[in-house]
Amino acid sequence: MSERFAAVGLLAAGIAIGWGVWAAPPSPEPFARYVDHGFKSGDIQDLAPVLHVERYGGQVQLNSGFHSVKLALAAYKDGKPVELPDAEADLLSEAEMNCTLKYAVHVIDLDFLQLGSAKKNHCRMRFTLRGPDGATTWAERDVPKDVIDLSHCSNVGFTERAATNTEVPLFWLKTGGTIPGPNVATKQEVIEKWTKDGSVLIVSLRFNNSKKGK
Repeated sequence: MSERFAAVGLLAAGIAIGWGVWAAPPSPEPFARYVDHGFKSGDIQDLAPVLHVERYGGQVQLNSGFHSVKLALAAYKDGKPVELPDAEADLLSEAEMNCTLKYAVHVIDLDFLQLGSAKKNHCRMRFTLRGPDGATTWAERDVPKDVIDLSHCSNVGFTERAATNTEVPLFWLKTGGTIPGPNVATKQEVIEKWTKDGSVLIVSLRFNNSKKGK
């Protein structure tokens, strides 16, 4: 009888060890907890429609701090990447712990609203980011309409499902071809499926050295 109990005990121990070996480790907490993006409408005194200015905005909630963040633009036309000058721009320097970043985007048709020495056949995108302490930084880029006409675009937001540990895609703009619904999961899915029949500009925040555990 004691030998039978010993055998049962060994079997139970083996099962326990097997479970310990094969149990899946817990999934790491994603870098971005929440991403929200959409159009911004003003009141009846808003002059943006008169000036042909498109406005977008949103927020990003992060689960950890970071050392630096850049604005990253990626353009594609007929399925091929298009090089943009100064495709990245430095924004906030760092955040010590999990936080919420808010952003606003203005797209200006420079053929309608001529700003200083701006080139014709371009649109200007101004991106403003507000950090957790209320400080703001901004970057401006002029994008040729021959690449993509930002004044006549469909605007699709990403969710936190598209985020990685170093990059949070915010939204993408498209002219021509088919426009999908809002359930595109990743930046790579946009590149592979939705850049072949038109022009696309993907706007992301790129982070350096996220401060895990803070």
